[in-house]
Amino acid sequence: MREQRISGGRPQVILQARYDRLPMVDLVVRNFGGGVAKEITFASSCPIEDSTGFVLSELPYLKEGMSFLGPGEEAACVWDDLENLLSSLRDKGHKRGILVKVRCEDLAGESYESEWRINPLIYENKRHVPSHNHQAL
Repeated sequence: MREQRISGGRPQVILQARYDRLPMVDLVVRNFGGGVAKEITFASSCPIEDSTGFVLSELPYLKEGMSFLGPGEEAACVWDDLENLLSSLRDKGHKRGILVKVRCEDLAGESYESEWRINPLIYENKRHVPSHNHQAL
């Protein structure tokens, strides 16, 4: 209890694909926990690439980690167009997605580790309506 009070709560940091701007997919680091996360590092089962071969996992904040991320804060970048990304992931054999291990500490120095699977292929053959096309007729 004392450590939780000192740290402001447990951080919960994830690396996820975000689909709220379809057909564009974003790659997002988010702390949805109640406390500040510090010394955040990421390790993925394979490079995270877009369909052009650009390696997002080589971006400094993913490769070198992040010094801190407050509760509710996030860092995001564009990953790819969904159709191009799905084709690229299939071609590279990532049928089950990409496994990412996230490590961080709270302000009291307690360490946390979690694994997340990012898998845009779950949207394969799904129909979607881009949010900018919602118009009253």
